[in-house]
Amino acid sequence: MKLLKFIFAVTLSMVCLSAEKNIVTSKGNILVTGGNGYIGLSTCRALKENGYTPVSVDNSSNSIIPTITWGPIEKGDILNKKWLHKIFKKYKFSGIIHLAAKIYVPESVDQPLLYYRENIDGLLNILELATEFNVKGIVFASTSAVYGNLESEDPVLESHPTQPLSPYAETKMIGEKLLKFVWEHHKIPSAILRYFNVCGIDKATDNKDGHSVHLIPSLYKAFQKTPVEVKIFGTDYSTSDGTCIRDYVHVNDVAQANVKALEYVLTKKEPITANIGSGNSYSVIQVAQAVSRYAKLDYKEIRLQRRPGDIPVVVADITKAKETFKWEPANSDLENIVKSYY
Repeated sequence: MKLLKFIFAVTLSMVCLSAEKNIVTSKGNILVTGGNGYIGLSTCRALKENGYTPVSVDNSSNSIIPTITWGPIEKGDILNKKWLHKIFKKYKFSGIIHLAAKIYVPESVDQPLLYYRENIDGLLNILELATEFNVKGIVFASTSAVYGNLESEDPVLESHPTQPLSPYAETKMIGEKLLKFVWEHHKIPSAILRYFNVCGIDKATDNKDGHSVHLIPSLYKAFQKTPVEVKIFGTDYSTSDGTCIRDYVHVNDVAQANVKALEYVLTKKEPITANIGSGNSYSVIQVAQAVSRYAKLDYKEIRLQRRPGDIPVVVADITKAKETFKWEPANSDLENIVKSYY
């Protein structure tokens, strides 16, 4: 009996040591702001799968506490700097992936002050604490909207002049500039990732909705009703069929881009700006037709006026992301994205 107790005690000690070893050998704690959100959940999963410990910070304004988790979750608002300071002190982050932001273009046109306060003040708190706690690298979720109106359907390079046309895009452009100042004065490198239209469902998370106000999830919901009516905002753009043209990228690919970009700035110790898209272009009508084919349902078009702040066309040149941090959009074929919602 004593021998059995001894063996049990030794085994338990080994398990505890093994668990402790796993904690110690983590590549480090990574702050993920907006970590309970659509992109945040997939990013936390990708971080965990790549050996990091993601720490989600979220105020639950546009999300809920997930049932599937990959690391600690701290509920609070990044606008509360005193609270945020305690989180930085508790976890001693080696890196940050900053996703938390207001992101809906028409809403930003209606409520510009809200967008400036949420998107810029929150980032300022993050950057001030990053310098205080010696964070080694930052990934910043920017947007293709910073390019403004483009004159052709050719893929846009990161070197293209920026001309944000909405308060949302302006806040992201200001964020990019702030990160460049942080690099110049504090030598904290950042990966500025200009996301194109993020969509698709990550089956490994419990977020089954995605950005419901955006095109593909909105179409999915429209095709659940009878009769099927598809609202098209603007049919007089200077594009091939008169509707907006966009580049759609799967959320799983965006999550992988976040991790690869983080590893790039942590190892190379230099900043980078990169487009994150599929490199393919589709009009609103083409996307509606793709959903129609998969659902095997016809639909009626409801043609409406343009929405304020929408730009006619934007498609990514993703050469830089492919060449610098070896990222590929493996899941972003349009048919695959549509299929993921069903």
